[in-house]
Amino acid sequence: MSVLIVFIQKAIVQGICILYGALGEIMTEKSGNLNLGIPGIMYMGGIAGLMGAFLYEKDNPKLHSHLRIDKSPNLVEEVALQ
Repeated sequence: MSVLIVFIQKAIVQGICILYGALGEIMTEKSGNLNLGIPGIMYMGGIAGLMGAFLYEKDNPKLHSHLRIDKSPNLVEEVALQ
């Protein structure tokens, strides 16, 4: 039961940005302008942000400089930043 409650809480938090876009679209439609591309624009913006974050973390070697990876791929240690 607690998993369901946590899922609903996180769904509400994640859905707030869609709610803002929908509210803006409703107000725009009341003024007489119809724009059906709002959800697609918001989804593409989210995907572009995700891709940018992924590529930034992949291409930035200093980001994970506090990890020491030995010859064994299963051995990863954290070392103190100097």
